[in-house]
Amino acid sequence: MTGGCSGRPSFSLPKPWGSSQALLKRTTTSRCFCALSAKLPTLVFKGGTSLSKCCKLIQRFSEDIDLNLEDEKRPSEGQRRHLKESIVSTIEEFGFALRDPDRVMSRRDYNRYVIDFPSAFDFAALKPVLIVETSVFLRAYPSRKMEAASLVYDCLKREGRSDLIERYALEPFALNVQAVERTFLDKLFALGDYCLAGKVMEHSRHLYDLYKLSAVVAIDEPLKALFKAVRKERSAHPACLSAQEGVDLKALLQTIVREDVYRSDYELVTAKLLFEHVPYENAASALQKIVDSGLLDA
Repeated sequence: MTGGCSGRPSFSLPKPWGSSQALLKRTTTSRCFCALSAKLPTLVFKGGTSLSKCCKLIQRFSEDIDLNLEDEKRPSEGQRRHLKESIVSTIEEFGFALRDPDRVMSRRDYNRYVIDFPSAFDFAALKPVLIVETSVFLRAYPSRKMEAASLVYDCLKREGRSDLIERYALEPFALNVQAVERTFLDKLFALGDYCLAGKVMEHSRHLYDLYKLSAVVAIDEPLKALFKAVRKERSAHPACLSAQEGVDLKALLQTIVREDVYRSDYELVTAKLLFEHVPYENAASALQKIVDSGLLDA
């Protein structure tokens, strides 16, 4: 069981490893993503899954994949077309089915690929889909090269099963990953954006991620400068509601804590996806400390 060697709960990943169809299914996302990154050298991995697979900072299921391109300016139409074609071809190469392919358009700054992906685990909180999101209207910076490794790789490595790691091509691979400081700021804005949009459900994971990120991200002058730059860039896009002129993000986040805006979703959804026990109160307390830190006064 994965829980036995990783500290994570056991969700019916049977042994023997070598005959497990669940193991093959569970490792496909990593192999698929490795293939995609080989096609797109400027691909940037960001969001919660990068915190899990690359930074090893969070302990929760995170199957949604957030991607961008490393560029100093908005990617050209040709770059966006290549991004879409690379994702679609990789999905097909691994035998997956893309839902509503006509809704994915090359010229869009944002695309959401919903892929049929029944879970290898008998766990109701997991959806039978893999979601890949590409948002190229905001630059993904700063970024650095890191190695990505799956939960199953980590487990097999601890058990000394190099034979299975090789058989299923599970070796870590290098790619561009958005810096945790930027992800920290993006998640603050995400909490504000979803609150203002009235779309709180299924987004309290950002609260948990901020709780974990708070342990490694220093609130210092460089972070304050980055916050100013990110807010300015986000403010140019109407969908980024909490970065718009006249919106007091500090007051908004304070309201989110005071009124327990994300409590219900956290306890009903996010808590069930965690590999550790983190009560809502702990996560909300971490957000309150960020609010009180002076970062949002910048």
